[in-house]
Amino acid sequence: MSPDGQIISFGRLDELVSSFSQHLTKAGITAGQCVSLATDNSVIRAGLAFALLRLGADVAMPSPGAIANAGISVDAVIRFADQTSDSDTRSIVFTQDWLIDTGATVPAAAQEGHLIFGTSGSTGLPKLIRFRADRLLHTLKHHVEGSGVSLGPVLVGIPETTMFGFYLMLRAFLRGHGIMWMRGDPATILEQATRLGVVEFMVTPLAVADLVTAVENGAPTPYVQRICLFGAITAQSLFARVEAAFHAPMAIKLGTSETGQTSYGLIDGRSYVAGWSGRPISTVEVRIDSDEPGGSGRMSVRESPRIGTEGYLGGEPMFDADGWFDTGDVARILPDGNLMIEGRADNLLNLGGSKFAAELVEMLATGTLGVREAVAVLLPETRNGTPELGVAVVADADFDPAALKSALALKLRSRASIRIVSVAALPRLPSLKIDRRAAIGLF
Repeated sequence: MSPDGQIISFGRLDELVSSFSQHLTKAGITAGQCVSLATDNSVIRAGLAFALLRLGADVAMPSPGAIANAGISVDAVIRFADQTSDSDTRSIVFTQDWLIDTGATVPAAAQEGHLIFGTSGSTGLPKLIRFRADRLLHTLKHHVEGSGVSLGPVLVGIPETTMFGFYLMLRAFLRGHGIMWMRGDPATILEQATRLGVVEFMVTPLAVADLVTAVENGAPTPYVQRICLFGAITAQSLFARVEAAFHAPMAIKLGTSETGQTSYGLIDGRSYVAGWSGRPISTVEVRIDSDEPGGSGRMSVRESPRIGTEGYLGGEPMFDADGWFDTGDVARILPDGNLMIEGRADNLLNLGGSKFAAELVEMLATGTLGVREAVAVLLPETRNGTPELGVAVVADADFDPAALKSALALKLRSRASIRIVSVAALPRLPSLKIDRRAAIGLF
């Protein structure tokens, strides 16, 4: 489904890919070149990406500036006529005649094209990863257990410019069912999802919270057969609202852009404990570096076979000598074999000798009346040298900052100073994860 609600068939998309290939060839695009896409129209972006791969070119999903900062040369940027250029990179102007298929066929290049995505984890430090297209397709075919067997038309709340967003688009194509992206206000999204016959959501906790609020305010509810959440630590209160709004089974999906899927599991909202992430899938090895058996430690994963990424572009190695990837998560394996994520190692907050995962503090905050979203950061030390915990919240009108401050002090049992600020929205990275570095500036 296109951004304006039009349903585009796979046959029509194939025609667009054919036409785009012809125009790109006339514009001088050849195998081995790197091309960036400036448009945010999901249908045209998908068609351009497949056309470039057909020509053996590399498709850069991040902005030309982000690519250049990694030392990668961009040969061209595809723009609409009304878009201005802020760089010296050659522009290829996309016009309406590109949408007309002439019936001519451009043969596929012998050289494989690549897809370049941005990734940043929770650190806020942008990195780039490159996948050979056929390897990403191979990985998709072998990861059915990581996404669950496809049920039908799907609503995706993850940008198509990310690895997982593109992955889910390929999943829909291979299974032969519709896909729509979250565009516009939640009520309109639900109306369009009902019209498309969506039966599955692949969304982040933030996205599903917006959809639940829309249903609670009277928006139509599609017949959803499964809701799959991307993200490990979610407040239990959200699951109760999701169940009441959609009456659908819920699953959790954990992974990284670098290695793909890590774990998958069906959620029991009544017994869910924040951080529970299901069982590692069969193609993944998980290692916990802990001083005691069954204890918590830094988590590394290894794909077998490798997902096909060629490592970070213009940066440090992605894997160690044995193929292990350090996820940066602090985790443990439960006695039943399921994975429990306790937080990001980068996000441990040292509050006067006691360390807490920022995600834990945020979960405690969202369990307080009136708090919809929260981010917890360690602020620069106060004048007397004591640490200070900063919590920024997006809250409703009935929010009481003093009540939140008291609740956190009681639950954390810390003498650290706590500062609460209320904001209209939390800063986010392109991946839609919270930008923790920018969040410090809120204080």
